[in-house]
This record gives sequence, structure tokens and C-alpha cells, in this order.
Amino acid sequence: MGNYQTLLLLGLLFHISFIYSVFDCYFTSPVVHGMQRFSLASQAPAKRLVLIVGDGLRADLLFEKNGFPRNVDAPEVVAPHLRSIVEERGAFGVSHTRVPTESRPGHVAIIAGMYEDVSAVTKGWKTNPVDFDSVFNQSSHTYSFGSPDILPMFARGAVEGKVLEWTYHEDGEDFTKDATALDTWVLDQLRTLLRNASDTSNPHSAQLSHDLHQPQTIFFLHLLGLDTTGHSYRPFSQEYMRNIQVVDDIVKDVEVLMKDFYGEEETAYVFTADHGMSLIGNHGDGHPDNTRTPVVVWGKGLRGPLPDPSSSTHDEYSAPWELGHLYRQDLSQADLAPLMSTLLGLEWPVNSVGVLPGIQASTKGFLDLSDEEMARAAEVNAKMILEHYCVKHELKRSKKFIYKPFLPLEEITTAASSPSQDNTDTPSSSPIPIPIPNHQHHLSVIKDAISSGSFAYAREQAYNLIQLGLEGLRYVETYDRTLIRGIVVAAYLGWATYAALRIGVFGGTFGGSLTQTKTISKLIAFGVFAAFCAMFYLEHAPWTYYIYIGWPVWFWGEVVGEVLPLILTSVKREGKGSDKPGMGALLLSVLGVAGLEVGALGCMVIGYTHRIVWSLGFVLMGVVWPLGFWPSSDNKSKSKDAVQLGKLRWLWMGSSIANAVFPLLNVNKEERLEVIISAGFLMLAIGGSYTWQLSKRRKEEERALVVQFCVQLLLIVLMMLATRGSALSLQAKQGLPLVWQSLGWIVILLSPALAFGSPISHLPHSPGYNRVVKSEKGNDQGDQRLFHPNPITSRFMQYTLGLGPLFIILSISDEALFFVCYSVEMWAWVRVEGALGRIKDSQRQNGAGKSQKDASNTQAAYQFTLSSLRIALFFLFFVQAAFFGTGNVASISSFYLSPVYRLIPVFNPFFMAVPLICKIISPYVLLSIAVASLTYALELPQFSLFLLALTITDGMTLVFFFMVRDTGSWLEIGQTISFFIITNLLTLWSGGVCAVGEFLMRNVLVRRSGNERKVKVN
Repeated sequence: MGNYQTLLLLGLLFHISFIYSVFDCYFTSPVVHGMQRFSLASQAPAKRLVLIVGDGLRADLLFEKNGFPRNVDAPEVVAPHLRSIVEERGAFGVSHTRVPTESRPGHVAIIAGMYEDVSAVTKGWKTNPVDFDSVFNQSSHTYSFGSPDILPMFARGAVEGKVLEWTYHEDGEDFTKDATALDTWVLDQLRTLLRNASDTSNPHSAQLSHDLHQPQTIFFLHLLGLDTTGHSYRPFSQEYMRNIQVVDDIVKDVEVLMKDFYGEEETAYVFTADHGMSLIGNHGDGHPDNTRTPVVVWGKGLRGPLPDPSSSTHDEYSAPWELGHLYRQDLSQADLAPLMSTLLGLEWPVNSVGVLPGIQASTKGFLDLSDEEMARAAEVNAKMILEHYCVKHELKRSKKFIYKPFLPLEEITTAASSPSQDNTDTPSSSPIPIPIPNHQHHLSVIKDAISSGSFAYAREQAYNLIQLGLEGLRYVETYDRTLIRGIVVAAYLGWATYAALRIGVFGGTFGGSLTQTKTISKLIAFGVFAAFCAMFYLEHAPWTYYIYIGWPVWFWGEVVGEVLPLILTSVKREGKGSDKPGMGALLLSVLGVAGLEVGALGCMVIGYTHRIVWSLGFVLMGVVWPLGFWPSSDNKSKSKDAVQLGKLRWLWMGSSIANAVFPLLNVNKEERLEVIISAGFLMLAIGGSYTWQLSKRRKEEERALVVQFCVQLLLIVLMMLATRGSALSLQAKQGLPLVWQSLGWIVILLSPALAFGSPISHLPHSPGYNRVVKSEKGNDQGDQRLFHPNPITSRFMQYTLGLGPLFIILSISDEALFFVCYSVEMWAWVRVEGALGRIKDSQRQNGAGKSQKDASNTQAAYQFTLSSLRIALFFLFFVQAAFFGTGNVASISSFYLSPVYRLIPVFNPFFMAVPLICKIISPYVLLSIAVASLTYALELPQFSLFLLALTITDGMTLVFFFMVRDTGSWLEIGQTISFFIITNLLTLWSGGVCAVGEFLMRNVLVRRSGNERKVKVN
């Protein structure tokens, strides 16, 4: 027991230690300091800039004609003012966002020109300042209006007093109310500001007017209404359409306000969005609906519409917009920061990696500048990127023990230099060759091209140098990646091998008498660890590197010390002709187990991107396995276990096929109240049937349990009423009635509390109970009815009914049905494995007589079998199926937010996340009970199933670690990160599942020494 507990603790600590390795390897902060600033020396094209961000606006729904066909009163053009700008006096395109499509990283990319590393999302939105340079920080003043979730982080990250903010109270972000009020509030505050500056009776008007008339002034309008409306009603709704119309009117009014206040045309306008909105009203992933946002620019310093006769800049996506005759300029989201800096003549944000649109001579860009000005802007852009690279290059070179520079930029080039003035009188004077780094040579070529008037050539050279600079940045930022990858591979393989040896996967107890070999292996391991630590110390490596290297060195030191004596012993056996397994048998065992693991885990890996795999898994377990591999129930002996297994076959097949349906369903679900209510009735039918059977027994000690089940059934009825009332009211846009909200909260808190906190005993003693384990004689004790009351079933019923209300109110469609089907399969799994185990034990006893070891040695004598591996793979499958049964494996954002509005109508990320997390956790309660019961029924050591699963699942973890990407869309970045973290966390979560199961069943299953394992009675 102690060895298993030690191994369990070791595995948990190891996996926790390596969760962050994916960020150390792939996502380190791009922020560095000490860089030189650059700006365009010529006069700024515009005096001021208005940045308008329509939070959650999709590009297609803004530009497309007849974009809302479901709405009978929808106009042909939903945003006529912005469309008139596109067609008559501005430029447009699509801004492509990056990971993740959330508000904070989107605004950081727009305003700072950089992409935060993925882990920055955990910094929050409200109180954490942006700790890097931004366009706002370089302005004379920035006046920002909008959401308290966005504005404060830029105001607190800038020079004090430079960025001023006007925000509404966060309670205004109510998903059940008209969100356009949030946008009109922003317009009203801007109008009030300009009015105050014009009011001569206001003592502060003169100073305010002076500040507003300063050059390099920015107005930032953050319009959150579309995001709120999209979450509540989805993007193709009438509400979303009307919100776009409101935004269009606001843009028009802002133009009028600026013209009236300033009385001139020196203002530039940029309209865009931080992210889009999916069909189901969510964002965060990289579906094109979320990553493609609109860009419309117009005003001073910006070009007007350009013809595109052949529609060469358009594709299938923009074809329905009927703008194919106009030039479409696409850009990356971070490219907006250098665009705004150039318009106002600001120093560019030092951490910006944006590329000014139009640098390439083959593209038009957005700016209305001369060829020379565009060439000089391209030079500034190249210098900015190179400065970023050079600082990081020097930082990396100064720290690394061994460093290989990025040759395309650092390779020495011999450049010709003009002779000095002192040598002009020398007849043989000629250019002097000077060795310089390649990047300096490129800059000199660009400078010479501009001086000679070759502006197009200068722009192309600058663009090429920018691309080289970005490649160099990536090179230095990922320099340590190979080392970390090697450590991770060695660590996970070391853990898998070490754990497999400890739990006897390869048969028997390992280790030999060669203590000298073990001592030498430990000394070598210590020497390797010391060498790495010394290198990390000299390189000022993060402290996490020391932890990473410690694990594989220790694992492999232990493995070598165990395996080397075994190999030597096996060789000796083969030489002497021993009957014990030799080296060949060991290799065959290893290859057989590895082949089975690789096949099963490979299918699960594919399942993360192809949901049908989970359905096939349910079919294989539920149909192929029982029909092809279960013992026949028609044998002559007609044992009770065989008869019971025959009955269980149909229940197991039915529940598996039912569960197989859910991964095949579309994850883009519409609210279906009738499906939710039907799941409630199914819970009532199952719970009522069991309670009726229990009450028929008329046992005094069961009376309290019957009353508890009746109360739980009543709570399900109340939650069905609350869900129906809340949903209908929200659908009618009448808000969330307090009575339904209160009832929902009362039931959602009371029901789990009753399930988990009830002191009522489930176990009135009776010899007629159907035990899940065998007695000393190996015969079944009890009733063979399939659904007969017993302690295990009572526990399943208690928690299913207790968590049912949670699923009812938080379901949008079929999630509650999945919970019921999953619960039934967990209960059936326990019964099936118990019956199979008893049949196998009976067959073994009949074949081997009565030679049995004492039960007190059961755990010590545990031997690995293929059945153990199958059960562990089933367990691993169920762990993942519970998480992804109704969600999209590709995106956690497929867990819908809209049902949470039945409880929390006002935007609050933390409190909204808590019910969703509880919903995700709920199926694991049933899995934990099943695992605890199985471990007990099959007489396995505690946590042995988890340890076996922990050993084999790391193959998936390693695959996903190497699949992680840090470029591209969220489908390429966010999914891969999610896959690695999910597999790692699910591995850890599996340990929690086993521990919770043992805790929840502590009063049901009692492990005793002796020849009988009993169900505890009072």
C-alpha cells in the first residue's frame, strides 16, 4: 500500500511540475526594455485620431449586403454610413487576429502592436496594467470611453495623466438588457467632453480646450454592445443587427461632433474590432468567424477607395459583400499600431512587431503619402524591428554558455566605405572595405536607395529586412526550445518506464542483487544533474529549468539501476536454459503492451480533432466487446453470474450506443427547452423507479433514504420549473424574473448539499442484497434482478439525482441527457466488470483446485494482466468522454455561456465560470464512484487503475506537446495548447477522481483482511 501511495504522489508532483513547461518552451514574454525609439521625421499627416473598436463585430456581417436573411425587416445594407465611407472616401479590409480571440490580447495588438504570449490571458482584464509601450503612451493625450474591463489597463500602464478614461459601472453589462445603451453612453460622454471644452462658463474649459487642440491627440471609443448582444442573442439575431445599426449611427455622429468642434478636416478615423463572434455567441477560439474583423479607415492622411477591376484582392469570403470592384487591403491586427503612429507622427511603440500596411510596392496600403514618405516609413519600420531583434540577440548572447547567432542577420559582410577626408589628396585613395553585420549592410542599402530616389526598391528592401528581422526575433525567442523539448521527452518517458516497473507491467518484481550497479547509476545521475545545474546557473536560466531537469535524471537513474541487473540476469537465464522468462520474452511482452497502448492512444489523439472517434470508441466498447469477447451466457452451468451478465449485456450496449450519439451531434446548438425538460423527466423516471423499489421493502432503516430520494426528486421538479420560466422570459426579452432566479439558486445550492452532506446510511443489512464481490466460497450472494436496490446503486442514484438539477438549468440542449446516459453507463460498467471478474475467478478455481493465496496478500501479489490494461484504457477513455461528451473537442469555448444567464444575467467572468466548472466536474463524480467500486470488486490495490492510466496516457501528452504551435490561428495555436494542458490536467484529474471515489464510498466499501471483502453495515 505504501509503495502505491508513494508512486501516486510522485506522479502527481511530476505532472504538476511540467504543466508550465509548454509556456517555457513555446510562449515566453516578448517584452524587453532598453530599446531605442524611432519615428517618421516628416510632418504628421493628421493632427488627431479617432479609434473606434466595435467589440465582437464580425467582418462579414458589417460589409455583406442582406447579411441577416432570417430577419424579415432587415435592411439591405445594415451599416449605410460605414459602407458609404468604403465606397466613396475611405479604405477597407480585413484585420486578421491571433490567439486568443479575447478582448485583452485583441486590444493589446491594436494599440501596442504586439501579441502577448498566450499565458497573458491569465493576467486578467481589469486591474492588471499593460506593462509595455503603446500608441496611447506616445500621444499628447488620449481620451478613452467605454468598458471598465478594457480602459483601465491602458490608463494605468501609461504615463500618469496622459490617458484619461470614462467608464460605466460593470453592473451595466447585463446580458438580459438592451446592450446598445452601453454604446450610446460612450457617445454621450464624448459629446459632454466636447461641450465642456466649449462652455465658457466652465472654469476648466480653457485648459481642456487647449489640451484637446494639441497635436497627436487620440480619442478611443470602446463599444461593447455588440459583444454583449452577441453573447446573449448570437450574431445572426435581430438584436445583433440592430446593434450594428446603432454603432453605424454612432460613427456618423462622432464625425459630426469632430467637425463641429474643430472646424477643420485634420482628423483621421480608424474603425475596427478586437475579435469576431461565433455562431453560438462565443469567441476565444480561432474559427474564422472570430479571427476576421473589419477595418475601415478614412480622413486626413488616409487614401480613398481604389478600383480593383479584376477583384484580385477578393476571395469567396468577401464575394457576397458586393465590393469586388474596390481594393481590399488585409492586414494583421498588430499592423494597426504602426499605422496609427505614422498618422500622428508618434514614436512607434518599442515592443511593436507590426508591419505598416503598404510597405511592399505591390500593395496599396491605407496611407495617402508620397513615394518618398512611404519609403522613409518603411525604413523606420525596419529599424524598429531590427532594434527589437538586436536587444534580444545581445541579451541571449550574454547569457548563453554556448550561443549560435542568427546568421542571415549576424553574418559579417564586407561593405565599401568612402575614404576619409585626410586621404583625399592621395591619388590611389579608394573605398575602404569594412566588415559589418549583415543587418547593418541591409540598412545602408535602404538608406542609399532613398538618397538616390529609388523609393520602390527601398520599400522592397525594407520589407525583406523586416521579414528577416521577424525571423531573427523568432530565432532568439525560441533558442531554448530544443533543450526544453529534449528534457520533456526524457522526463515523460522516464516516468512511464519507472512507473511501469513499479506496478509490474512487464511482469514480476524488478531489481537484482547488483547493488553496486544501482550505486553507480545514482552517482552518474547526480553528476549529470550537477552539470546541468551549473550550466543553468551560468546562463541565468529560469528556476523552473532546475525542476525540469531533476525529474528525468532521477527517473532514469532509478530505471537503469533496476533494469541493468534484470538484463544481466535474463542473459544468464538464457545461457543456462532456465525455465523463467528470458530477455526475448521480456521484449515480446514490452512490444505487445506498447503496441496496444499506441493503437488506443493514437485513436484518442485523433479524437481531439475528429469527434466521431469518441462515438466509435463507445461502439467498440458497447457492441464489439460484449458480442465478441464476453463469455457466453448460454453455457450449461447457467451460473448466476453468467445469467446476470446476459442481462447486463443489453443495458451496457444500450447505454454505450446512447452515449455514442452525442459526439455526432452538431456542437453549434440552439436552445431546445423541450429536450432539457425531457432529460428532467428521464431523471424522474429512473429515480422514481428506484425509490419505489426501495420503499416496497418496508425496511425501517431504509425509510430515511426513501425520504431523501423523494426530496431530491422534488428538487428536480422545481429546477425544471425554474429553467422553463427563466428560459421563456429570456427568450421573450423580458429579463430574468427574480422568482425564477432565486428558485434556481436555492435548488442549485441545496441539491448538491443534500447529496454530498447527507448523513443517511445506505446500507441496511440484509442477506438478500446483491453484492458486487465474491464471498469466500466464490458464490454470489443475493438477488439477481438487474435493478435491485443495493448500496452501490444507492450511491449512484444519490449523486445522479443530486447533480441532475445543475445539468438541467445549465443545459442549452442535450447536455442533461448526456449526463443521464453517462451515469447509467458508469453504473453498468461496475456491474459488468464485477460479473466478468467473478466468472474468471470461478473458471480459475475450477481449473486450479483450491490453491489460493490468502486474501491479506492480495495487494502485494497483484499481477498486471491485459485485462488490467483494458480497464485502464476504459478509464482513460471515460475520463475524456466525460469532458467532451457534449462539447467540441477543438474548443473549450463550446461550453455555452447562455444557460448561465438563467442564474447570472450581469457580466461577471468569475461567477459565470463557477457554475460551468461545476457542470464540467459533475460527470466525474459518477466516474469516481465507478472506479472506487471497480477497484474494490476486482480486488485491485487502491489507485492502481489510475497509476496504470497515468503511465500510458503520457504518450498522448508527448504527442500534443510536439503539436503545440505558436504561430497561425487559434485552430493551430489554441487547440494545441489546450490539448497538451487538457491531457496533463486530465491525468491529474484522474487521480482526484480516484481519491474522491474512495472518499465518497468510504461508508460503503470497507477493505478488510481475511477471506471476504464485505459491504460495510452499521
